[in-house]
Amino acid sequence: MCIPCALILSCLVFKANCEEGYYCVKGSTTVWACTAAFWLRIVLHTLFLKYVVPRFRLEGESDGADSNTYKGCSERIAASWVTMNPIYVLRSQYFYKHSPACEYCLPGKEHRLETNEEIGLFFNDCAAAAEDYNAPHVDTDALNGHWENLHSYLDLIKVIVDVIVGGFVVICCYLFILICLTP
Repeated sequence: MCIPCALILSCLVFKANCEEGYYCVKGSTTVWACTAAFWLRIVLHTLFLKYVVPRFRLEGESDGADSNTYKGCSERIAASWVTMNPIYVLRSQYFYKHSPACEYCLPGKEHRLETNEEIGLFFNDCAAAAEDYNAPHVDTDALNGHWENLHSYLDLIKVIVDVIVGGFVVICCYLFILICLTP
């Protein structure tokens, strides 16, 4: 979102140029003002996301990502970068000649995947007796306990980003440009 917001700020600076009651710059200075607003907005947005947003995390709360390993996730989840990448599947079969080769993962056909620890394939499953249309397509075990927190954090971050970053950065950039470019 920082690039579209920076582009909007840059356009705002351009459109505000020579409006009644505002600054008026001519020539290449307008381009430099728009460019400065663009990059300043990106830098401030990035700094905000890096240093301010993590401070809103609850103390002692962990999402469990520290203890998860690729092997543990790959044993539970059939779809991965390796099994969903057709180029990797072809390369595994024809170029590297892995035995067993990597198979392409299709929803409902996960049982066809074979385990090969050398190339990072750890998923193993048996064929379903009948097709289950109510089966989740997402690993719900990984989401248990975090879904409510995710919604509350998402709402909080959305409000913070909209109010603080959007308004404050636009005002700061506008004041910066007014101070630097007024005669």
